[in-house]
Amino acid sequence: MYRTYTFPIYPQNETKQFIDDTFEELHSLIVQQVSNDLKLESNKIVKAKNVPMSSNRHIYSLSSMIVKHKRYGYDQFQNLFIKQKKHAYFHFVNFTISSEISLRSRNGKLFKTPYRMTEYVKTRVLSGHLVSIKIFKKNQKYLASVLIKHKPSASSGEYKAGLDIGIKVPAVLSTENGSIRFYKGGKIRRYLISKQISLLKDSKIQLTQKLKVSRKLKNLDHKISSMIVKDLIKLNVKQLNIEDLKYIQLNKTAQLQSSWSYERLQRFIIYKCESTGIEVKKVDPRFTSRLCPKCKRHNQAYKRIYSCVCGYQHHRDVVGATNIMNR
Repeated sequence: MYRTYTFPIYPQNETKQFIDDTFEELHSLIVQQVSNDLKLESNKIVKAKNVPMSSNRHIYSLSSMIVKHKRYGYDQFQNLFIKQKKHAYFHFVNFTISSEISLRSRNGKLFKTPYRMTEYVKTRVLSGHLVSIKIFKKNQKYLASVLIKHKPSASSGEYKAGLDIGIKVPAVLSTENGSIRFYKGGKIRRYLISKQISLLKDSKIQLTQKLKVSRKLKNLDHKISSMIVKDLIKLNVKQLNIEDLKYIQLNKTAQLQSSWSYERLQRFIIYKCESTGIEVKKVDPRFTSRLCPKCKRHNQAYKRIYSCVCGYQHHRDVVGATNIMNR
């Protein structure tokens, strides 16, 4: 299981100069690579002096993205990432963290910088395996983002649960012991999606506005997934069943769910469950909203209420979550 932790760093003197020089070199390399790609000379490889080799993929992927948008007439993408230097970050694989962060340059020289972490983050970082570190600037402040590999912990839960992700209600949870949870946020989510669609249709609108709406949607997914995992721990859940996306057909509803960052919300739930030791199982979601959990008959729900001739009646999303749990 991989986790990322971001915290401020305070480089001084020689280390600060090294980081600033690397930022400037990274910027010039991306500009040069964009120029090569526009001239259809993408086979020409730009040579770096200080930029770590692990950042080469970032240079090539960002330059190809800028060229792609420029060919379709979106020059503001180039202005955002080239003129404002929004792309300025680079990776180090050869580094250590103790009382200070030690970075080793391409020529083998060692640079050290102090940092600030909370006790919780420091414990998590030092207890895991260091994979890579990303250095970047935001509002003229230096930040580091560390990728850590942790061993997944074992869950002490005993129950199984099912999660149904919908359109009007973002998520509904049903457990074996009869607990049910509804997670709100459907109205604001639908508003953000409709706004995002209208912004994407208008090419004259600044890219920063489009990215702002995208960030709000992502933040909402993080909040919903965090609430779900917290409830799973409180309800003593050991295994969570979720829908397998490969069974969802490409109809209008599925397209709406996809634009709703359906897959991203599921991905957030999975990695947060893994961090707490809760097992996640993907199941076939077909007919989960029609099958009666009590007598196994197939029925159609009327509006938001599901009724069966056997007497069973409940909210249609609860029926879906219960059937997902029983798969």
